[in-house]
Amino acid sequence: SDFKKKCIIASIPFFRNIAEYCGDNDTYIGLTSFLHYKTKTAQLRVSDLLPLLNLYQKNEIQVSSDENYLEMLDDLSQKVLDEDDDISLENKLVLSINSRLKVEKLMKERILNNEKECPDAEVNQTREWFIKAKPYLKEYERNLIDEVNLITPESIHLNAFMYEPLIDVSIWKLKDLFNKVYNLQNLGI
Repeated sequence: SDFKKKCIIASIPFFRNIAEYCGDNDTYIGLTSFLHYKTKTAQLRVSDLLPLLNLYQKNEIQVSSDENYLEMLDDLSQKVLDEDDDISLENKLVLSINSRLKVEKLMKERILNNEKECPDAEVNQTREWFIKAKPYLKEYERNLIDEVNLITPESIHLNAFMYEPLIDVSIWKLKDLFNKVYNLQNLGI
């Protein structure tokens, strides 16, 4: 179901932080590819995600289809835009994660077009790529990326306040932000 898929997406930062705290670097890196636009992110499928999440669960998560991760995220984001639910954390996380992935993809394309290479960053990829891409971005693109960085927390930590930044942001603000990012990408700007 879509609800189950949204919950799976929403759990990625949580499980990534568990992997980090357990010192499981391979799982941490694997899950990071679902939150940041890495070299292999465009090819990732749901079947690549579930084994990483199931490492830390008693009952395995299963879904009926093995779709492309980014396509599933786009589909879920469009459904969230059509919903009137203004409190569900999973909806906020779907839009936040997808917005960040889309602006990272845009920055990577700009860097590649101008510098011919854009390696994945070890840490703080969004910030590192933003610095590199800044000269190749229009002012409104820079402003939009600043807004994404401000509203969508890059690193949600496993503690009592794990999701607090997103709880405080309205779904309407996230929908507006996602629409701006989505339109920027689809205009081919």
